[in-house]
Amino acid sequence: MTEAEALYRRAVTLREALHAANPDNIEIAHKLGNVLNNLGNLLRATGRVKDAEAAYRRAIELREALYAANPEHLEIANELGSTLNNLGVLLRDTGRVTDAEAVYRRAIELREALYAANPDHIEIADGLGMTLSNLGVLLRATGKVTEAEALYRHAVSLGEALHTAHPEHLEIAHGLGRALNNLGNLLRAAGKVTEAEAVYRRAIELREALYAANPDHIEIADGLGSVLTELGNLLSAAGKVTEAEALYRRAVTLGEALHEANPDHIEIANDLWRALSNLGLLLRAAGRVAEAEAPLRRAVELREALYAAYPDQVDIKVNYAVSLCAVGRFAEAGRLLDEVLALVPEHPSANQLRRYVAQQQSLPPDTAKVTLTSAAHPHASTAEAARLNMQYQQDLVRWKALSWWQRLWVRKPTPPTGI
Repeated sequence: MTEAEALYRRAVTLREALHAANPDNIEIAHKLGNVLNNLGNLLRATGRVKDAEAAYRRAIELREALYAANPEHLEIANELGSTLNNLGVLLRDTGRVTDAEAVYRRAIELREALYAANPDHIEIADGLGMTLSNLGVLLRATGKVTEAEALYRHAVSLGEALHTAHPEHLEIAHGLGRALNNLGNLLRAAGKVTEAEAVYRRAIELREALYAANPDHIEIADGLGSVLTELGNLLSAAGKVTEAEALYRRAVTLGEALHEANPDHIEIANDLWRALSNLGLLLRAAGRVAEAEAPLRRAVELREALYAAYPDQVDIKVNYAVSLCAVGRFAEAGRLLDEVLALVPEHPSANQLRRYVAQQQSLPPDTAKVTLTSAAHPHASTAEAARLNMQYQQDLVRWKALSWWQRLWVRKPTPPTGI
């Protein structure tokens, strides 16, 4: 048990006793709810989801009672919305999609009412935007794309209004960037390429300004690199190779600097790997095979380091196999994927990639290279895009069937719009 957890648990014990002795004291109950919420956040971050859920549910029980008795108390209502959002995230991440949706909808109902009564309250508006985006992510993953798009657009609209009124507010701008990225990804997957491009460009404009003002903020820099890669994927699929290459190279430059400063940060390494891999595959598709070798080998190097540090993490193994495929090391990739599938037989990405490896191993070497490049840019033809999208939907169904503990190590499949 960490010192922080020990302090939170001690505070919970003390405040529960105070609350039992003074059940009508609003301030005592309110502070107990705060401590329980914070304890839940810490436990969720360290993977102890059962204990985290218990802490969140106890906080919600307290806060619902407080809100029922004090509906005009702004802080109580806003913090109830916050804890509901946190519980929704936990339920979503542990595969209880129906429960997560219900909790998110309760949080949105509450926050919409709060926002209507307090349209100038920054935290309420920002919290509403966050929960709208979170429900949108969940609905998109379960195929409810139309409603997800509406939620993303609402979140973006709120974020733009807040950002206009408070251009200096870092978290508002950062949250708007996330909402724009989510909307762009949905539009791209739905084939609304022109609008997706405009949304990505707005996200980049916003995040470039944030990064210029906050160059040492890890999440801002990593978020910028991520959306640069997303727009690069869109442009690459549309045949705009020159600009896509420039975007990938910018993402690689950002990612390399971030990785050097934060070598143990897995998400930074993951985003850098994606930028390098997409750059290498774009160069190879353009016939610049010698140039492609350096970014693809660097991507393998990153994956090898992550695999050495985290040999039991399934997702890292799968992504390492992707990099091995990109440099033609299909036998090694196949062995890694077999290890993954022995542990998690329904792993969607591993199943999809294992089929690809088997296909490559049955083809002549030159044919395999061409097919690999085509797979990296799946929108080369409408028929291929449709096939890969159908495969994605099937893999998503398999992912939903995983138990919650398996999902702690397995990433949801993403629409086939690049690596």
